[in-house]
Amino acid sequence: MAQHKTNTIECKSYRLLEGFLLAVVLSVMALRLSFVEQPHSTMQNPALWTTPRGMSLLLSGGLFVVVMAGLLVQWYQGRLRLSGRLLPLSVGVFLVGGVAACFAASDKRAAITELFTLSVPMLMAIAAVGWLDSQRRLDVAAWVILAMGCAAVYVSVDQYTAGNSQVEQDYAVNPQRHLAILGIEPNSLEQFHYEHRLHSKDVRGFLLTSNSTGTFLLAGLFISLGMIVDTLRGRKDDSGFAARLVVQILVLTALAAGLLIGKSRGAVGATMLSAILFTALLVCRRWVWAYRKPILIAGLLMTAAVGIAVIVYGIQHGRLPGPNALYVRWQYWVGAAAMLRDHILTGVGGGNFAIYYPHYKIPAAPETVKDPHQILLSLACQFGPLGLAAFLLAVGAAVRRGCRYAFDSQERAVGSVPGRPDQWMPFGVLAGVMILLLLVRPFVSEGGIGGENAVVQQSVFVLMYAIPAAVFLCAFGLSWATAKEPASTMSRDGLMLGLLCAIVGILIHNLIDFAIFEPGVWTAFWLMLALIMALSRGSKQTAAEAGVPIPPRRVVRFIGVLVAGMVVYHYVWIPVRAGAVFQQGLRNFETAEQHFLTSARMDPLDPDPWIFAGQWRLSRAEMSRVSNKEHPQGAISHFQQACHRDSANFRCYELLGRAYYALSGVDVEHSRELRESSFQASLEAQRRYPGSDRIAYDLGLMAEQMGNIQQACEQFSRAIEIEDQYRAQFAQMYPGYSLCSRLGQTRYEYARAYIEKNTVSSGTNMIPSKGD
Repeated sequence: MAQHKTNTIECKSYRLLEGFLLAVVLSVMALRLSFVEQPHSTMQNPALWTTPRGMSLLLSGGLFVVVMAGLLVQWYQGRLRLSGRLLPLSVGVFLVGGVAACFAASDKRAAITELFTLSVPMLMAIAAVGWLDSQRRLDVAAWVILAMGCAAVYVSVDQYTAGNSQVEQDYAVNPQRHLAILGIEPNSLEQFHYEHRLHSKDVRGFLLTSNSTGTFLLAGLFISLGMIVDTLRGRKDDSGFAARLVVQILVLTALAAGLLIGKSRGAVGATMLSAILFTALLVCRRWVWAYRKPILIAGLLMTAAVGIAVIVYGIQHGRLPGPNALYVRWQYWVGAAAMLRDHILTGVGGGNFAIYYPHYKIPAAPETVKDPHQILLSLACQFGPLGLAAFLLAVGAAVRRGCRYAFDSQERAVGSVPGRPDQWMPFGVLAGVMILLLLVRPFVSEGGIGGENAVVQQSVFVLMYAIPAAVFLCAFGLSWATAKEPASTMSRDGLMLGLLCAIVGILIHNLIDFAIFEPGVWTAFWLMLALIMALSRGSKQTAAEAGVPIPPRRVVRFIGVLVAGMVVYHYVWIPVRAGAVFQQGLRNFETAEQHFLTSARMDPLDPDPWIFAGQWRLSRAEMSRVSNKEHPQGAISHFQQACHRDSANFRCYELLGRAYYALSGVDVEHSRELRESSFQASLEAQRRYPGSDRIAYDLGLMAEQMGNIQQACEQFSRAIEIEDQYRAQFAQMYPGYSLCSRLGQTRYEYARAYIEKNTVSSGTNMIPSKGD
């Protein structure tokens, strides 16, 4: 009897611990959904304590520690199989594919960071299936997603009504200042794209683009819709029915309004398709389940037919039907397909797509991208077939179990073990989210609260941080206040259908976008998969949790803690510390090189410190009026190290060529050899980015200075050909707009004049015919 009492107390203690871990996970997810988290951002904010990558790794590292603690507790209790076998298997396969991709990657720090960022939420899903063992916990997890959606809608409305207009007005007053802050060259294609986005008033909420916010609101919309269905079907006799229904309808209305305000055509289209699916499953679910096999086969055949039709159309027309966004997406996909063909076994490594893409980019394409805007291609290109197969296996396993629960299963109980109240769970989650949104968010997003004085800082805090947190508090609090925990045996078919349609909608939208890979959206996506798996566990599996904990195996526990500690140290703490030193270099220009070199020594994989140290030396060399070999020589050494750490990056070789050229101007004795080295380094850059008219033009200038007329004509001709292809596409995409030259009109005319001058005597015309 005493032993049974001890075991009961121990089980309750573990349950309290797991509740705390779940609260932390939900709070971190909410924080990630409240700002633009970019582990591979090229834009540096000196105000941050560490780099954007370091900030992202801190969040992923904290989540990893929590997840590992949860998995160890579940192992100790013998409950690790709650998520089934396919979900852990798929995560294991993804890790294997990701590790192989890291070995093949050019920038191994970016590859490791991306693998860590994506795999931690996948591990979280395994642990969360065990944590979400009561109706209350399921509701709390759903409320966090819905409340963050409401907060995102508030930010979107503010951007739509005031924020974007204010930025547009400020830009009109002083465009040069805006461009300088963003690092955009005046009268360039980048300026055109920035102005185009500015005038289109992209409403992006908390996240990077309107598409990302649209994906997240889409998910919340169907979760809200599913909860309304459950309320109408099974909870009419509950106390507070009317108040609960009103709150749920208000949340649904807010999310739908936010989706429309964002004007993400992809998200709206995916929502419409998922809405059709939701209606069909809700009305005809018995018929759908009875004929599930022929329906599945027909669906797969239809999907294959649509995919083939899209590919055939794209090959025939060089674009997809529709607006410019689909035009350029086809070009992304063509380049990604060529990349995949050359790296079919392992992929190029996570976070390395942007490094390899210039090698495969269609010359006429107006911009380079960091992602192909297609989830299947993105996973395959970066993590190889294993990574893609693992993702599809995990999603397929969750959807299969969810469908069986919604259509066929008689095991509807959730959290049927007695003596497990969760009355204080919502309060713990609410407190955690408030702390992170109000105290932590300003520092991870902007490095602090901006403003010239205390009054401005208070205003910024209220508008940017306090009001969104208050909206979350209001939405979450109303959902909690009007909720009554349903009986453990109550069916949650509506919530399950909402989750399934949300997953389908996210996948459909991300067939033409990359929103799912924003860390906040990715974390929410895997939480939704965990909700599906937890809902579909059934009472027999839940009852098994009441058993006596198995004796601990200290060796295995020690190994688990040791492995987790090593992972956190090598893949989180080292880049975070190195990033902190790197940030000191951004804040102190005079001693910047010293900080960058220290950062490079602390992190043996990251090429960025070497690049910035080389740029610091190069800027000194190019601005100095005194003949000094030290600066260009130092720049050459730093860029060589950067090329060693990231050998596929054209930018490293382009900078190396500039450093050789700068040295040739002060080392007269070896000037010719140094200019030849500069030319060869630039050729290496061109091999990695053959579609760059700018690199071709610079090579033409160098060949002209070296007296190599034939090489100069070839490179100038190449630059003109690429520019003409771009101009033809620009005229197609933006009829009525004045041409914005990518190469620059002065350079374009100089290249044509040089070719005409040096080929007229030989009777050979090397000038490409104009594409405009």
